[in-house]
Amino acid sequence: MERVHHPPRLLDLLPSSGSLVAGASQGLFSFLAGLGVRGRSRVAAIAAFSANLLTALVAAIHTGVGFEVVTIIFIELLFANIRGNWVSARWEKDGQVDIASMRLNQTMGDKFADQLPTFVWPKVRFVFYVLAGLENESSSSATASHLFS
Repeated sequence: MERVHHPPRLLDLLPSSGSLVAGASQGLFSFLAGLGVRGRSRVAAIAAFSANLLTALVAAIHTGVGFEVVTIIFIELLFANIRGNWVSARWEKDGQVDIASMRLNQTMGDKFADQLPTFVWPKVRFVFYVLAGLENESSSSATASHLFS
């Protein structure tokens, strides 16, 4: 049986349908995961990787198409974030942090990319942990329901 994809209707975007809330929580999760990874949080890197991997698994199983090349590259980059955070933590522990890893704040882009995560992440990390738990739980239960049905 072939599945037909229909574009979303305006009614699907109302908060009562859950699509807007799910989209907003997914966007917030991704933004906070980015802040956490930039703030060198291993938990954020692992949560972002596992949530996206589980989502890709559900999509591959649900559609029967498999993984797309862009999805594979994206998941590999998220895995590289995990490795980068582990290496960075080792460098900080050994005192091998050099001038290249210093945070910049000269331009607005520097402030957004380098200063915002260090300022915001400690304040919102517990919100991220809750969202990560919800995200990974819903992805893993969807994967299990597709695998065992």
